[in-house]
Amino acid sequence: MKKINLNYFDLGLASNPDMILRIYSKYNNNNNINLNIYGFEATKHFYDFNVDKFKNHDNIKIYHVAIGNENKNDCKLYTWGNQYGNTIYSNYKANAGRVNKANYEVVNMMRLSDFIKNNNIDIDNSINILKMNIEGAEIDVMKNLYETNLISKISLYLTISYFKDVDKVNKRAELDDILNKCEINHSNYNDRNKSLEKCDEIIFSSLSN
Repeated sequence: MKKINLNYFDLGLASNPDMILRIYSKYNNNNNINLNIYGFEATKHFYDFNVDKFKNHDNIKIYHVAIGNENKNDCKLYTWGNQYGNTIYSNYKANAGRVNKANYEVVNMMRLSDFIKNNNIDIDNSINILKMNIEGAEIDVMKNLYETNLISKISLYLTISYFKDVDKVNKRAELDDILNKCEINHSNYNDRNKSLEKCDEIIFSSLSN
C-alpha cells in the first residue's frame, strides 16, 4: 500500500480544537499516512492556549494570524472579551448584537494561498482537508482559493455555521456563486462522525489506488 500525504488546515481554533484532536488521533499512527496539521487562531489568548496544548506534537503547528483576503500587519480583529465570535468584519451581526468597533486586537492577516506557497506545502500531491470557523471570513478564503486556482486542490471542506456566518456579513450571494461554479460539496462539521467518515472514504480510496 502506498504512502499518502494528508494536510489538515484548521482555521479558527478558539479553545475547542476538537477536530485537530480527532484527526490526529485517527490518522497519526497510520504508517501509510504522512500527517501535517496547520492550526490558525487570530485571538491572542486562544492562540496561546493552543500553542500550549500542542507543544509536544511535532506535526501540529499553530499560527497567530487571521486568514483573510490580503496580507497586512494591521488588521483589526473585533472582539467580545474572552468569548467566541471574534471577527475581522466590523459589520458582523452576532447573536449578542453588532460588534463594538472600540474593542479590537491588531493582528497579522494573511491569505491562505500565500501561507501555502511561503511554507512550501505540497498540496498537489496530497489530500487536503480545510475546516473553517472564522466568523464571516470564510468567503474571503473561498474567493482567494478560487482566484488562485487552488480551490480544486481541497479534498474536503468542514465547516461550522458556514452559511450563517457569511450571512452575517451580507456575502451569501458571493459564496453561493463560487460554490455553484466549482460544484463543491460540503460536509457539515457539526456532525463530527460523518465528517470523519468522509475523511476515511477519501483517504482510503487514495491508499487503494
